[in-house]
Amino acid sequence: REPAQPPVGAAAGSKVVVVSAGHDAGDVADFFIDDQLVPIAGSDGRRGLNIVILNPTTARVTSARSYDIWGDPENACKRLAADVDALPKGTVVLAALKDSGMENLNMAGLEAPGGLGG
Repeated sequence: REPAQPPVGAAAGSKVVVVSAGHDAGDVADFFIDDQLVPIAGSDGRRGLNIVILNPTTARVTSARSYDIWGDPENACKRLAADVDALPKGTVVLAALKDSGMENLNMAGLEAPGGLGG
């Protein structure tokens, strides 16, 4: 169960910054909306793929999760695919990778982003 998210949102003209770096290049995955850090639910340290979902109408953060595709690739890929498949058309998705794990994506994980934007 995800903790409640603060009322973070991106109004028209907001500045959205996504910072992503692998293990040897800073080991970070952070999201900022108007210089406010978006809190992310997930494994301790948030290793792997971090995803922030914005409602396209309100620009509010509706979900912010990490998927540990390094430590638990099979389950993380299943969760990622299910979560992406459930997104309505027009949803804004921000992504950042922390540490590593993209090499562990299975077909479900690799195909999940293909359903975005459709």
